[in-house]
This record gives sequence, structure tokens and C-alpha cells, in this order.
Amino acid sequence: MTKTMRFGIQTGPQHVSWGELVDIWQVADGLKFDTAWTFDHFFPIMSDPKGSQLEGWVALTALAMKTQQVRVGTLVTAKLSRGCGPKTRPPGTARTTTSRRRIAIRSRCRNPGHPS
Repeated sequence: MTKTMRFGIQTGPQHVSWGELVDIWQVADGLKFDTAWTFDHFFPIMSDPKGSQLEGWVALTALAMKTQQVRVGTLVTAKLSRGCGPKTRPPGTARTTTSRRRIAIRSRCRNPGHPS
């Protein structure tokens, strides 16, 4: 059985300018990376929490529109902070605007009292 090796990148939309983020994703797209990922935290993680942070789903959708072939997705989405409506709208918008290149997401919850 032959397996195909695939390559992807993951960038956090934090402590980076919009132009720098677009440049990174366009280079990955030009190099024919298979996937590009971001996350949906509301503030920077593992760094200065007062730094700049782009909204995850807005950034994902806009980055997908700036690339041609790379499949896009979020590694994390803020499940507890988004109600039912806000949680379902961004993925649908991303799918509609990116010619269905969006990869399915999975959300997890660290709060033991809240179902995943």
C-alpha cells in the first residue's frame, strides 16, 4: 500500500501583521503545501496576552481568499465562547467563499463540566 506524504503549516493569528500572515500563506500555497491552519483563540497564547490578535474565523476566511489551492482549517475553535449561531456561521461562510477548500474542524472543551 502506497501512502502519500502531505505537508501543512500552522500559523497563529497573533503578534503578526496582516501583510506578514498573507505573505506566509501565499508562500505555502505557491510551494503546494496541502494544508494551512490557524486557531480561534480570543487572545494570544503562550506569549504576551496583551499583544495583537486577529479573530480566527475572519482571518481564516480572508487568508483562504488570498490563496488558490491550499486546504484551510482551524485547529481550535472557541466552543464555550460562541453560542450555537455564531459557532455555525463562520465555517459556512469560510466554505462558501473558498470553493470548498475548508477542512472540517473539531472543537474540544477543557471544562470538565461541559460536554465536548
